[in-house]
Amino acid sequence: MRERHTVRLLVIDERDRILLFEIEEASVYDPTVDAGPSRRRYWITPGGGVEPGEDDRAAGLRELWEETGIRRDDLGPCVWERDHLLVWDGEPLRMRERFHLIRVPAGEIALDHQTIWEREIYRSHHWWTADELTASTAFLFPAALRTRIAPLLAGAIPDCPIVID
Repeated sequence: MRERHTVRLLVIDERDRILLFEIEEASVYDPTVDAGPSRRRYWITPGGGVEPGEDDRAAGLRELWEETGIRRDDLGPCVWERDHLLVWDGEPLRMRERFHLIRVPAGEIALDHQTIWEREIYRSHHWWTADELTASTAFLFPAALRTRIAPLLAGAIPDCPIVID
């Protein structure tokens, strides 16, 4: 089975809102949620695969720039880890994700640096409050965002990454 190491970004603005992207991509699905490919829309954090020769920091800063237009020198602490199975183009794919917390000033993001694939699948973006996430019925990946983001916003930053579902 193929593995994909990814860096996900918990991008938090100065108003304690988290940036999520709404995605619609039928070739990628979570077999714990869907029995097969669907046109379901879901919300994800910015981030993506670690390319050859990159470490988490380099991949995270590159993804932050590509997906939001935000330039930074620091990535922020890794607060969560997740290992789960997806199906991508009909093939199982083990996703090994590391979630880094990164604080940014409130403001607009720039989507003009996204890859062609990202432009095809991204539908919208939204800065969510913890209360909005808790109340929402939207599909969130990871679902743990609903319960795990509020402690981070309150300053409960773990000393080492917490494994989430």
